[in-house]
Amino acid sequence: MSESVDPDAVAALVQSTGASRAIDTVDVSFDFAEHNITVRGTGGITVRTADSDR
Repeated sequence: MSESVDPDAVAALVQSTGASRAIDTVDVSFDFAEHNITVRGTGGITVRTADSDR
């Protein structure tokens, strides 16, 4: 998956939220292998087929 999602870019995104925003309020969503994936700052991960409702 690291070939599709740049881990450094995700880290930069999270760091760009600044100290005023807690990491657990950040969600990152992306499509991968016909699935919609959401990773939450709280540690939760949701994987859905691409044709399911978001």
